[in-house]
Amino acid sequence: MGKYKEALEIFRNLLKTNPGDNIGARYSILALRMGLDTSYEDQFLSPHIKGYIDGMKISNWFEENSKRFPEEFAWWWDEMDKREN
Repeated sequence: MGKYKEALEIFRNLLKTNPGDNIGARYSILALRMGLDTSYEDQFLSPHIKGYIDGMKISNWFEENSKRFPEEFAWWWDEMDKREN
């Protein structure tokens, strides 16, 4: 709907309040920052289960691309490192 800033702010707030991100807000933030439209998830759809997003594919995509936006995700990566230790 062209409300880029509003959408980005909503997803940022969701991620900040829930760094475990069981809803996948980080993926939407990354897609917005990369200039992708709402169909970005289509590339991660499982060929075996209709409507199912392959978690490994989208996680790999996030890991490969999120480092391009440290101002957006450095805090999140730090948080994940703390949780692993």
